[in-house]
Amino acid sequence: AIGGTDSRYGAHRLDLDVFDLCKPDLLFVEFCVNDDPETPDQTLRGIEGVVRQARGRADAPDVCLLMASSSDDLAVVSRSRLPTNIALHDAVATHY
Repeated sequence: AIGGTDSRYGAHRLDLDVFDLCKPDLLFVEFCVNDDPETPDQTLRGIEGVVRQARGRADAPDVCLLMASSSDDLAVVSRSRLPTNIALHDAVATHY
């Protein structure tokens, strides 16, 4: 993990930093807190890129998306809706 990076960066470095080093059975992914809610298309491309790359391998690991949020997001959750980043990551998780 590299602090402060988003899912687009994670999609670009997935092979080099994960699959070239090991063959995981289970892959935990958490970029929600660093993905920018102001760029939803980039967020969707990034997180979907991570999931598709992992799931597309012959030795595909199970993928667990963790959806952490910042303290600023708690106000949104208290109004009974999901913060944008969590909603976007959840949409990808639901699709796959």
